[in-house]
Amino acid sequence: MKRLLAILVVLTLCVTALSACGSSDKDSSTPDEATTAKDANQKSNINQSNQGSSDQTSTHEEQTPVSSDQNINLATNFTTANDIAYVLIYNPQIYDESSEFNRTASTGDFGEWVDPDAKRASELDDDEQEITTLSQADLMKGVDITPDLSQDRASVLLPTYSVGDKHTFYYDFDNYNPGQAKQGVFECAYEGEYCYIWVKQGSSVDRSSVKACGNEFDKNIYTKDVQMFGEPRYADEGGKISILLHTMSISSIGGYFWQTELYTSNEIDADSASYYKVNLDHAIIHINSDWIKQSKIRTAYSTLAHEFQHLINFSAALESYAGVCTSTWLNESMSGYAEEVQYPGIQLEDGRYDVYESSDLIRNGQSLYNFTTNTTYFDFDIGVYGSVYLFSEYFSHLAGSDAFSKTLNYWRTTRSMTLDDAEALYHACSSSVVRKIESAFSYPSSIKFDSKEQQWMSKLTLSFYMSMMKYDTSDPAAYRYLDTRALLYDEINPAMIEGGGRVIVATKDGRFVIPASADKPLVFIGYDKDFNQITVPVYY
Repeated sequence: MKRLLAILVVLTLCVTALSACGSSDKDSSTPDEATTAKDANQKSNINQSNQGSSDQTSTHEEQTPVSSDQNINLATNFTTANDIAYVLIYNPQIYDESSEFNRTASTGDFGEWVDPDAKRASELDDDEQEITTLSQADLMKGVDITPDLSQDRASVLLPTYSVGDKHTFYYDFDNYNPGQAKQGVFECAYEGEYCYIWVKQGSSVDRSSVKACGNEFDKNIYTKDVQMFGEPRYADEGGKISILLHTMSISSIGGYFWQTELYTSNEIDADSASYYKVNLDHAIIHINSDWIKQSKIRTAYSTLAHEFQHLINFSAALESYAGVCTSTWLNESMSGYAEEVQYPGIQLEDGRYDVYESSDLIRNGQSLYNFTTNTTYFDFDIGVYGSVYLFSEYFSHLAGSDAFSKTLNYWRTTRSMTLDDAEALYHACSSSVVRKIESAFSYPSSIKFDSKEQQWMSKLTLSFYMSMMKYDTSDPAAYRYLDTRALLYDEINPAMIEGGGRVIVATKDGRFVIPASADKPLVFIGYDKDFNQITVPVYY
């Protein structure tokens, strides 16, 4: 999280991959009240201060509940809890995507306690999803560009264009490898208040569809994204966004924003720009031209809103003291939020909940903060898109609809060499929200953090995971499409949980003992068969 701009540029091609396989087949109706209502004394609540004690072996760190308002109906350990059907296991450490030394924590061998054959969600779609994506780090691996931000960019700001003008652009990285982009002539097909839309010559894109896309960006997407996240670079000088419409090498890629294409020719030397095939002096978003048609028009528009958020996010980084940018997961979380706010229901339409529930990476303990999607070369598990989107719903539900605006405003205005996600999210919240999260759990002193903000963020993430265990009408509406059983860890072997990750296991006979071989630190929480919380967090 703490990285300089030179490192950021190495990790910064944002690609959105959206489903080409249509809407989810899940029931979108509100669940029956009898099956969704929570018992206030059983469901996790961030207003509670729950501190547990571990009682399994002498190797477990003893903790004594200290909160005066702790829910007395929750068992303080697994021995005194009855009918433990499920256990949520969380690694409270902070995963840093810029570090090569992130540690995982082993749950230890579950042995006789865990049932690997527990029934998973019957509605889980096992069909292969027609979705492909790459993480920013994978896309930009090996790129080394260090811009000179001290230069006067005003002298080379975006030029003005008119409909019919032509310009040569790089586009469509071959296998998304920088330096292997194609080069082609594009024609300006739309000149609007905030954007130009460019169509590659020879393309069969209908010009009425181009005009509709331009109007959508000018009248809706631009205004709403700026309201939610702040202004983009160049807007301060009256510049416009260039939207390039062209086919993509991978047809299911909806669009991408490459951060290097937000620089001017004064900021990147000519040799680097030529070697990596960078479009300079234009703020560019690439959109799949095959999607600018009625059958996918909502997905095309939501992709445009998604990628425009990435452009604004990096604009905020360039205004910060050291060019520090949000981590990939938080950046993608905001873009998912932009999609859903502007096009309600698009996450369901594009299969975000299905890929989240079917994600092997997430089920096996991948961190919320780790946006890795590849399992093998060109074999992708993109459940992380659903994961970080769901976090955005939780955070905005908790902190307010302007939470991300405050997050990026803090990013723009704070002059810090060590700015990170935790600090920005912490300061985007009101003092009452901060206190709710701080008092939700009392971590033992053995769980170490680099800052109070990181400790707070660890508790925020655990609260997020606990809030998804069972849907309630007071939860974000997105939760109604989830079934916790879909995410059950279904092995006897130890789960390796990254910091900020969790697994959910089913027990065999209503009992659970923390394995003596488990690594520290881990947090264990017991639930009954209906996913009601029945123990406080137990620390190991």
